Amino acid sequence: MNDLNLSLGVLESIYDEAKRDDLSFAGRAGLYAGARIQCEDFRRYIDTERDGHGYAHEKVSQYQWHIGAALGFDITNGHDKAQHLGWALGAFWTLRDVLTENGMEQA
Repeated sequence: MNDLNLSLGVLESIYDEAKRDDLSFAGRAGLYAGARIQCEDFRRYIDTERDGHGYAHEKVSQYQWHIGAALGFDITNGHDKAQHLGWALGAFWTLRDVLTENGMEQA
């Protein structure tokens, strides 16, 4: 990851697109693949630049799971798409706040 702001924007764009109800299977698969790649980039960034910040790792994993569930690529545990999207957004907001706190980065 070369730019935190860009990568956070990509996660937010994936979330925004995942809300659509008219996505084809290929569209959903593309969003899920993009989310997984971005989440892996965030994991590496957290390990190398943030000393493996555990809470940030947790939020990346939550975002990935909930986006995956909303798009039909992970288990839902009986919850609907809207609920998983809400949880994904909450994880995203927290991740953004954790990675940008104390002026360490500007998002």
